[in-house]
Order: sequence, then structure tokens, then C-alpha cells
Amino acid sequence: MSSMTKHDTGANATWTKTVVSKTDYRNIMWTDLLAIAADHWQWVQAQPGAYTAQGSCLVAALFLPSTKGGVIFLSTIPRGTKHTEMMNGARTAPAWFRATTGGTGRATGLKLHAEDGAEFLFETSAYAKGIVKNFQYVTPDRDNHHGQMRLAVWGRHRTSPAQGESIALCTAGEKQPKCPAVARALNVAYCEQYKVRFEEQNR
Repeated sequence: MSSMTKHDTGANATWTKTVVSKTDYRNIMWTDLLAIAADHWQWVQAQPGAYTAQGSCLVAALFLPSTKGGVIFLSTIPRGTKHTEMMNGARTAPAWFRATTGGTGRATGLKLHAEDGAEFLFETSAYAKGIVKNFQYVTPDRDNHHGQMRLAVWGRHRTSPAQGESIALCTAGEKQPKCPAVARALNVAYCEQYKVRFEEQNR
């Protein structure tokens, strides 16, 4: 199990982490990205305050391909000061902020998910230089899907098994725009079960 950096305490706690791969690779298998998210979730779910009042504990993992070694940005559901920081992210993370507010530029009532936390962590990092262009995340091989950034989530809702599971990006609930729409707006590929099955069948 791998630890993460904690921001705030109790019900306001958020955990984040940036992992730099020791291997030079420009792609990552969905199963490998999920395994990284699950490894960090195993640690964070045991920490005090890890679960929300709704019984959710999730870790999103966003992979940046690079010939210098891939980078993974991890985040739980943003709360407390991290949530406040992101609500005021129009200047620090303009692409994410625009995609998340639907282009309105207004953060009123903005509901944030773990996916948002990972995207914000990337865009506010030094790794975003040269990647964020025209409000999208444009990796060097934009026309090659293997060069796209990849996003996956592992964790647990109230109805999930105790060991956690791969969590699909939200398509229901009050969050607008939904996380898949935000990912598409940012040019980020996101994990879906059919993609995992296809990958496993073609190893």
C-alpha cells in the first residue's frame, strides 16, 4: 500500500500524490492504472475521515505519457481547503475550470469529484507546461490514442464490495457537467469496462 499527502483533517480531509514512473513509457494499460489507484486507495481508506458522509472513498489516477517516464496524478474527493482552492481555480487551472463549469466561468455550487482533483493536480503542476493548450491537455501524440492522458478511478461507495472496485466516471447525480464530459473537453481518455475487457483479450 502506498501513502498519500493529506490536506486538512476530519471531514475536510483530501489526499493527493504525484508519482513519477521509473520506466520510460508513453502508454499505460488500464489494468495497471487501476492497480495504482487501488494500491493508494487501500492505504487512504483506512485513514480517519477518508469516507464522505455519503459513504464514498475514491481515488482517481490521471496518467501523463512522457518519453522521460510517465507521471500519475492521484486525488481523493476534494474537500475543505482543497475544495476552496479549486473553486477559485479559474487562473491556476483555466482548462479544467472552464470544462468543469461548462464554460460559464462561474463556480457557484460546483460539486467536485476525485476526477476533478486529479485533473486540477496535474494542471497546477510543472508537468502541465507545454501540455495545456487551447483549454485542452494536448500530449505530443494527440492524433495517436496511445498518447492521450488516461483517467481511472478505484474505490468504494456504500454498495461497493469491501475491497473496492473500478468506479465508472459519473453519469448520474447532480454534478454538471458530468465527469465524462469534462474528460472529453480536456482531451482525456477515461476508463470504461469494455476498454478493460478489450485490453485483457488482446494482451
